Amino acid sequence: MSSILIVCGAILGGTGIFAGTFASHVVAGVCSSPVQARNWEVAVRSWLVHAIVILVAGVLLLAPQAQAVRGTLAAAGVLFLVGTLLFSGCLAIFAISGRIIFAAIAPLGSITLLVGWGVLVYSGFGIR
Repeated sequence: MSSILIVCGAILGGTGIFAGTFASHVVAGVCSSPVQARNWEVAVRSWLVHAIVILVAGVLLLAPQAQAVRGTLAAAGVLFLVGTLLFSGCLAIFAISGRIIFAAIAPLGSITLLVGWGVLVYSGFGIR
């Protein structure tokens, strides 16, 4: 699971950088309002932050001190991955397409990310 999280975090990091660059060249022209452009920025910022957190969860899984909490660390990493795809993905698609259904799905991703943070906090107490 560690390698999966590290690879996913690295892919999200790289694609997040691409998405940020893409925004400066293409997205600004596609977005029909400043709100949509801000949604894109929020999506990319969350995307990049959680890419790093997914990498951290993957690396922590390798630490011998985290043996007792490997399951919860892995769960936190998966929650961060799913939450990022739902939140940032839907927000980015909404920013480009303007389709409200994607804005309605994004809060599910936000909730998933919050649960991931809670599971990470819980895991932190078990690392010795």
